[in-house]
Parts: sequence; structure tokens; C-alpha cells
Amino acid sequence: MHRRESGARLRNGPAGAPRADVGKDLKGRKTYAREAGAIENYLLMTAGGGGVRQVSYEEARRYDEHRHYDADAICAIALGTKPVARVRSPDEREAALRARNAEKWAARQRATTPGPFGDTVLLERWLQWIGEYGIDNAVRRHHDVAIGMQGYGHPGEDPERRDYAFAGLVAIWRGTWSHDLWPAELAHRLPARPDGTLMPLALTAARARSPTACSRVTPSSG
Repeated sequence: MHRRESGARLRNGPAGAPRADVGKDLKGRKTYAREAGAIENYLLMTAGGGGVRQVSYEEARRYDEHRHYDADAICAIALGTKPVARVRSPDEREAALRARNAEKWAARQRATTPGPFGDTVLLERWLQWIGEYGIDNAVRRHHDVAIGMQGYGHPGEDPERRDYAFAGLVAIWRGTWSHDLWPAELAHRLPARPDGTLMPLALTAARARSPTACSRVTPSSG
């Protein structure tokens, strides 16, 4: 709860408990947590939004959430009848996202192309990008996202499908997936395996961004 919004100097406690002046507690600058960007991102900041830094959920969960409360909520928190909000875990955020989009996603799933590489139209867009910029650049880009050097566009259908397609492609390159799993109508556009120096980067990226698909990308040599 933001101190400047609280008005009353009351210490939080169970309903009916004695109240105490917390003027000393309100001195200095307090830090708050906030959910940000993709499902796994969190920020710490002051009440005014200053001093922002990115942190893990394990750190963010220790702080009150950065949000504005109305007068009723402030009183309820002061009386101990309402807890101060904390950020949700990544699992809770993902569950909420799935619940909000369940109907839309189900309809989209019914309309897409079946198979391990998903919708052919979206796969073709990714292959067009590779055709313009090269498979080496694609590997480096996926790797940069995986290690946090480049922004992550999730949650969203296009980036999610690219991750799974890339993981499947790495599995084909390494022989842990059959070439027969690649869409037959795109057989002539299967990207060639990059040189040996890029394969470790490709495998790191595939495992980091698509753990489900990459259960098939086994740690065999190559």
C-alpha cells in the first residue's frame, strides 16, 4: 500500500486488535513489486515508479504489490480485514491467461494445421524470415532471447509457435526427430543445419524456450 495514499497512520493487524501509530514505519522510501511483460517477469520500484529493476519472482513475492487502493480498501487493510496484495506466481499468471483466452484459443486450435510443426501459414512466415536473413541469424536470435539478451514476445501465438518450430527443427538436425515429421508441402524449404559452432547455441535456445517440444531434443552428441 502506498504510504502517501493511506492517510491514516495505522498498523495493519487482525480486526479488533489495538492500533498503533506507525509514523516511524512510514519514514524513508519503501519498495514495491509489480508484474511486467511476459509471464515470468517482475519489477521492483518505489511508490512513484522510480528505481526500477527487474527481479525474479522469488524476490518480488516478498514485497507489497505496486497498485493504487481506494479509501475503502485502505481502511480494510488497516483493520486487518483485507490483505495487502502481492504479485502472482508465474503459474498463477499463466492459469489466468489460459482462463481468459480458453474459448478463443480452442477455436484457433481447431482452425490450425495439425502436426508437430503446427499451422503451415505461420511456419511459412518464419521460413520467409529465415530466407531473408539466414539460418545463422535465426539461431543467434533464438539464443539471444533464451539467455535474456533480446526481448521476449510471449505470450502470443506467433512467438510461441516459432519456439516450438525451432525446437522441432533442432531435433531434426540432430537426428532425434525424423525428417518425415517436417510438413511435406514445405519439404523443399527445410532449413539446412548450421555449422558446428552454432549447434550448441541452437540446442540451448531450443531447450530454454520450448521445454515441452524439447523433451524430444535429447542430449546426444552433435
